[in-house]
Amino acid sequence: MALEIESREPRIERYIPDVLANAKEFMTLGAIVDPELKLTWQALIKQMLNTFVYDLDKDGASRWEDMLRLYPGAGDSLNVRKQRILARINATLPYTFRSFQNMLNALYGDEKVVELLNADEYELWLDLAAEVTFKNAEIRRLARVIIPANLDIKISNTKSVNVKQYTGCVLSVTHNTTIEAEKEPHLTGDYPIAEYPAGIIYTCKHITIGGQ
Repeated sequence: MALEIESREPRIERYIPDVLANAKEFMTLGAIVDPELKLTWQALIKQMLNTFVYDLDKDGASRWEDMLRLYPGAGDSLNVRKQRILARINATLPYTFRSFQNMLNALYGDEKVVELLNADEYELWLDLAAEVTFKNAEIRRLARVIIPANLDIKISNTKSVNVKQYTGCVLSVTHNTTIEAEKEPHLTGDYPIAEYPAGIIYTCKHITIGGQ
């Protein structure tokens, strides 16, 4: 919608008969009243625009948030607040998991909140990127409104790391040789004849921290 509220200039002179319009007293009256009429007009247009989420200003967003019991963050932009209000208004069942994922992508960015359904345990895991972990309470409240009530909501944060582990060993093979004489004591000895070095390298890529 985005009406241009500055485009209209209220002028009381339009409603004064022509015979009086040029009178000094009525010209002075118009100069005093016109600015007040303009402020009143702007206030009325602002109130009308604030009934439409896409045209909200900060005052209108605060009013909607108060009605819907939403709590914006200190650094949230007006656009983010509008998206949150729209998400709450549109929270009408039934939803599919795909549509809920699309909603999460629209609100917080692609792949910032990822659904992982564990149907056997009746759990819905929401894996949060590092930059949105501080919004976990807000995301949980949104999910609780939308997802089936028999699913338990759990939050996790998966980090990709590169950790190298080196394990090595040495394998020795010995051969036993026995020398015997008829009447003399025999001599037995262990002689290493080969060595085989071996090693195994493991790389761990993911660490997941989750909880209720």
